[in-house]
Amino acid sequence: MGFIVDLTGISYIDSAGVAVIIGAYRRVSKAGGMLAVVKPKHEGVRRVLDLIGLHMLPSIVVTDGLSEAEEALSTRAPKPSI
Repeated sequence: MGFIVDLTGISYIDSAGVAVIIGAYRRVSKAGGMLAVVKPKHEGVRRVLDLIGLHMLPSIVVTDGLSEAEEALSTRAPKPSI
């Protein structure tokens, strides 16, 4: 099971947007799945995601494109939660 969040076209993100991504991550992770996040093109949004450490969470993969996200979900097992 997996879920893809495509942020390619996003040019702004605030705490509410971050909360939605974290909420999706928690739901998918709790169900034993993985969340794939496609990196936004906007540098400011990428910086926010880097600052919150999104790429360091277990059961999540951050990719450069949609096809890469689909591939990651089809081939990866979730990282164990700590």
